[in-house]
Amino acid sequence: MTDLSFLTLLVTAFLGFGSLFGFLRTIWKQLSSQLQESKQETKTEIQELKTEIANLRFEVKKDLHRLETRLETRFDTAHSALRSRIDVLVDSLAIRFVNDIPRKKKRLPG
Repeated sequence: MTDLSFLTLLVTAFLGFGSLFGFLRTIWKQLSSQLQESKQETKTEIQELKTEIANLRFEVKKDLHRLETRLETRFDTAHSALRSRIDVLVDSLAIRFVNDIPRKKKRLPG
């Protein structure tokens, strides 16, 4: 009788461990498939972020180019206005200098 109860206990233990390992194997497969899905989702999200970053870089470069163009235009306008004011000042100083010269030419000795 002890042999029969020992064999029953042994068979029950094997079946119990077998079902336990089968259950753990099923859980492991589900976790593995979920991990693969998470990896794939993460890869697609990273790719989307890379494209968004590339688009933002392009927009920033475009905005910087526009800003550079606007600054060049503003500088050219200010430069030409300053140049014309300097020309007016030089002309007025030249006229004043010409008017201040006495009409008679003085001869320098020698």
